[in-house]
Amino acid sequence: MRRLITNLLLALLCLASPLLAQDMRMDTYCNPLNVDYTYMIYNSSKDISYRSGADPAVVEFRGEYYMFVTRTHGYWHSTDLQNWNFIPAPANWYPQGCNAPAAHNYKDSLLYVCGDPSGSMSVLYTDDPKKGDWKGVPAILHDLQDPDLFIDDDGTAYLLVGQNALNIIRLNEDMISYEGKPVVLDNVNQLPYFFEGIWMHKYKGKYYLSYSTGPNIPGRGPQIAYAVADSVYGPYQYKGVILEEVSSGTNHSSIVEYKGQWYLFYHTSERALSLIPEGSPERDFIQWRRSVCVAPLYYNEDGTIRPVDAVKSFKIVCGK
Repeated sequence: MRRLITNLLLALLCLASPLLAQDMRMDTYCNPLNVDYTYMIYNSSKDISYRSGADPAVVEFRGEYYMFVTRTHGYWHSTDLQNWNFIPAPANWYPQGCNAPAAHNYKDSLLYVCGDPSGSMSVLYTDDPKKGDWKGVPAILHDLQDPDLFIDDDGTAYLLVGQNALNIIRLNEDMISYEGKPVVLDNVNQLPYFFEGIWMHKYKGKYYLSYSTGPNIPGRGPQIAYAVADSVYGPYQYKGVILEEVSSGTNHSSIVEYKGQWYLFYHTSERALSLIPEGSPERDFIQWRRSVCVAPLYYNEDGTIRPVDAVKSFKIVCGK
């Protein structure tokens, strides 16, 4: 009898093994993301060619997710934040790509994207991002980069932009015009060390501004810090650092929720470091060889965000 039970257990285990293996494969992921990064033009005059993807803006639209990164002639689509499919840029996309793009879902009817390397920000919008059928409007702001779009629960839209000082601009219903003067937040009292790369999200009725500290902390590389307020315009209270400096020397992040879990998207050079041998001259340009990373984000009971341990989230070899 004992032998019979043992044989039955072994048989059941053999039958279950393929299912267990399948579940394990579904749970594996690659971090930094293993996507088809675009070849960059930086340093092309020096006959140096490489792929890069930086400044990820990840947004939810109709229950699915879209990711936009710097100077990529297109964008990515995902249903689970793990597997991403590239959607080529349509004919009316920015011809040179987009620096640090902003994107936002407007009432599940339109998806907006804005940004331009020249600093003259234009707006593209679509009701079918999977198809890639976008419409554009002329430039609305000049000499500004690294924007963020935020649309509040009541449908009011805000453009956030600036370097070393943050401008918060309330947009009109047409999403391309505005009236009045921007509300300006300095990088001393409300947003300490703010440099660029702003991102706003809302959690339990509070407004969270996360941003890159750039070179503003003496002796430290760029970190992702954040501040919290009860209204869009503040006043904001500085809460600390979400992500310490990373290997790319710059950073720019976005925060999105998926099935009740929040995630931080950012960039790093970790993937390039794993592929380029030490001592190679190509490591001189490691700060430009950026790729997108994602890590789960957790809140404490008081609403503060637990710091992300980037190293623990890396998984260079994936899907095996």
